[in-house]
Amino acid sequence: MYRLFLLLIIASSSLLSQPALRYHVDARSRQLGGTGLAATGTDALWLNPAGLATTERLTAAATTEQRFGVRGLHLTSVGLRTPQGFGLRMAALTAPGYAVNRVGVLYGRKVADRWTVGAAFDLLYRSVDGYGGDLAVATGAGLQFHWSKSLTLACALFQSLPSDGVPGWIAVGGSYRPGPNVAMFLDVERAMSKTALRCGVEYLPVSTITLRAGVRSRTEEVSLGVAYRLLKRWEVSVGTASHLRLGTSPVFGLVLRP
Repeated sequence: MYRLFLLLIIASSSLLSQPALRYHVDARSRQLGGTGLAATGTDALWLNPAGLATTERLTAAATTEQRFGVRGLHLTSVGLRTPQGFGLRMAALTAPGYAVNRVGVLYGRKVADRWTVGAAFDLLYRSVDGYGGDLAVATGAGLQFHWSKSLTLACALFQSLPSDGVPGWIAVGGSYRPGPNVAMFLDVERAMSKTALRCGVEYLPVSTITLRAGVRSRTEEVSLGVAYRLLKRWEVSVGTASHLRLGTSPVFGLVLRP
């Protein structure tokens, strides 16, 4: 019980403190060390709304994670991206007598040949049985520059309203594809006067299988994952994110891709 209580404090601070507005709750980002500023389509729902502008088909995703392997401590998310560039995201961190919920709407559009921009609006609500709850409102914006087919540069920022509700953050990053089967990702984030580094790599040994790995400096996590493409548009992925002190979080994801 004491360990669960300690983990709840850590988990809630992760959602309602500096990482709250970009918390990595989708399976692909978790398996890639939390990277995703240069992601597109459904993969962009949680980190950069500018990525919603580059896909012309309906996409969706769902992820579930057992945080640190603790029974009853679950993180679940669902997201939807429409062909018009709109997105909807919902996530919940739940434990007995405790919950953090997040709901957001996003929009991304292309503004020039290589430029896309996006905006997001979120509501975050935390509740504890017997103690009520508290609400935070947040807005965000993102930008992507598609330098070439192999290189994308990106930035994003988020801030709560009022500013003392949830500390904001700003991040820059990008993706580079040295070949058709390899992609590398790097994000650098600044929040609360601290800098965090996230990096990941994705490799496709065959067209239907994707291998992923990543690291996160600030939370001291190492992640691994594998995804399998089936029925042309569906992708199933499993992975883990291992924290240096708190343990391993198994992650499962299902994505409807273009």
